[in-house]
Amino acid sequence: MVFGCKKEESLIEGESPPQYFYIVTGDQPNTIKLFELNSKKVEVEDVFYLKNKIKLDQISQIVEYRGILYIFQKETYRITIAYADSLIFIKNLDWSNEKRKPSSIAFANATTGFISFENDSIVSVLDLTNFQVAREVTTKSPISYLENVEQYIIGLSISTGLATIIDSRTFSVERAFWVGDSPLSCAYSSNRNTVFILCAGKGKYDSSQVKTKAKIITLSFPDFNKALEVDLNIGSTSANDLVPTGLTVYGKYFGFISTFSGLLRFSLSNPSQIQRYVAGEFYNLVLDSKKETLIALARSDGQTNFFLINPVNSAIISKHLINSNILLVFPF
Repeated sequence: MVFGCKKEESLIEGESPPQYFYIVTGDQPNTIKLFELNSKKVEVEDVFYLKNKIKLDQISQIVEYRGILYIFQKETYRITIAYADSLIFIKNLDWSNEKRKPSSIAFANATTGFISFENDSIVSVLDLTNFQVAREVTTKSPISYLENVEQYIIGLSISTGLATIIDSRTFSVERAFWVGDSPLSCAYSSNRNTVFILCAGKGKYDSSQVKTKAKIITLSFPDFNKALEVDLNIGSTSANDLVPTGLTVYGKYFGFISTFSGLLRFSLSNPSQIQRYVAGEFYNLVLDSKKETLIALARSDGQTNFFLINPVNSAIISKHLINSNILLVFPF
């Protein structure tokens, strides 16, 4: 397969409409800034405090679902819930009494969410009509990542390598099985009836471990049987040394993997067809499905290379060098 890329031109030559994003930076990890990409300027330094007169703690991730933001502050055992369009505060979910660090959230439907914890083998079921924890599901190991796959929630444990399948209709664990070394994240392609799982391999984040290979694992749906394993050997970087950081799939054709050795692109129909798409030390991938845009961040001497990519046709829309260490980004 031949892959091509092109830069898409502005609709009006010489003019670009404003592109706003929420960002979190390394110098102020407890602050959400409103950032305009074309001018490379911070428009508002602390949007959440301006709207609510409430200070956040260190932010570990931001997730949006149906117009609601879930702002994770795992080191203080909390998720802050706010409206996405205004950042007006709704509620805090607090597990400080149990010292549970929230690690991930996935949504089965408009009324039910699932929250995992990196240090507890519990998944909390969140009633989205009132943002109350309605029940809990016990798992075999702490879960670091959750993903919705039709009527199921799949949970990955980076520490044990287990994949846990939860039926969202019955709130029961259907099965748990070893899927690979250090599974980081997963994505579901309904077009392919396939779950793609990104495994970092051991020894990438813990130097005391013997290194093992980074891989893409595919599971068939709806039986969740392992179908394919692909070692992530990219150029001179072996799968034993590759450090992956994120995965996303969108549309019928392409998936993307961020790594410290470049942004990788693979074919959804044949994941063994994989190549380094953009060079750089990539550490964050965010999919804006409303605008059909993939945001990819790469480190560059204390600065951030900010890429906008069309995940449908794999075209690079634009690249911006930002004089700031951006930790997290979220579409405004």
